[in-house]
Amino acid sequence: IKHAIIAEQFYIDYQPKVNSKGGIIGFEALIRWYHPDKGIVSPADFIPIAEETHLIIDIGKWVMNAALTQQRKWIDLGFAVKPISVNISGHQLMAEDFITFIKDSLVDHNVEGRLLEIEITEGVLINEIERCIEVLTVVKSLGVHISIDDFGTGYSSLNYLRRLPLDILKIDRAFVRECDAIDEDREICAAIINLAHSMDLSVIAEGVETKAQVETLMSLGCHNFQGFYYHKPMGRQKITELLIQP
Repeated sequence: IKHAIIAEQFYIDYQPKVNSKGGIIGFEALIRWYHPDKGIVSPADFIPIAEETHLIIDIGKWVMNAALTQQRKWIDLGFAVKPISVNISGHQLMAEDFITFIKDSLVDHNVEGRLLEIEITEGVLINEIERCIEVLTVVKSLGVHISIDDFGTGYSSLNYLRRLPLDILKIDRAFVRECDAIDEDREICAAIINLAHSMDLSVIAEGVETKAQVETLMSLGCHNFQGFYYHKPMGRQKITELLIQP
């Protein structure tokens, strides 16, 4: 993995996030690895190893730099840019230099905090919750948006959730997949949406693949989506072409 970083074998695809009218409201930066011998290596294969070896911190820094470099290019091209979200691991969030890293990254790329979103999973919150609250509060003060990814799959306490400086809850694809067909999944989606609204948070459903899912989620009060029904992850050139369109 370390060699892959040095050899520049990693690249970023971006998946658009949209509102109910299909208008783009942001992008998620998704790391990809093209190995010269093995071809495309799935993140499911290398991210767990990177977590175990703490190389996830180096990968996280690489993704942040790549995403903000691209964001700066889109700004310079004069596009009406939207926030780019970057996934942050627990190891990276807990690192002593994380706040300094975020501050320096924004300054170095001359990007406003409002154009960056960091995504953390519920699992990150289980350990060292007080430290999470402290760090995320400082990060949010920079204008950065904060979202919880895969919401509903972890064990976050509502008390801690209330204290976290959040902006967005993302409904996990596991509940979205059959929300139009299974009552239990629909009820879980409804509960997450209602929770988000009660806390004055935005909510976005990920893994949306069908019109029926969209219609069900909209009937429950969710109006932001991410998934193949709208856009697959795509390279920076395709995103640039998308941004050019009126």
